[in-house]
Amino acid sequence: MPNFGMSRQQRRAAKWARLFQQMAQPCLFTPADGSEPYQRQMYFPPADIHQSANDYLNQLQTLAEFASADGAVNADDCFTAGQLNAAGEFIAGGKTWRLTQPVASDEITTTWVCVER
Repeated sequence: MPNFGMSRQQRRAAKWARLFQQMAQPCLFTPADGSEPYQRQMYFPPADIHQSANDYLNQLQTLAEFASADGAVNADDCFTAGQLNAAGEFIAGGKTWRLTQPVASDEITTTWVCVER
């Protein structure tokens, strides 16, 4: 049932948050400050979204997007993408990435350049 008490901006933000949750995959996120690693949602946007930036760079850049609601994201944080098994346990996908610099941020997501470790 629609929530008529929400503003247009709040409804739009809720739709984007649901879309991110549908496209995202779990990752094991390790903060650079030494805090305990935890599981959160991340998404690798398609290459065509950031391809224009790669025209000016010698090395292909990879972007990773994280839900802002899952916590802060900082330079030198690392993550390992993976999947959840039937029991809900995280299974690592093999590659570990390090975040280098922010690209964009809004109330729903934050996008960072990442490099493979």
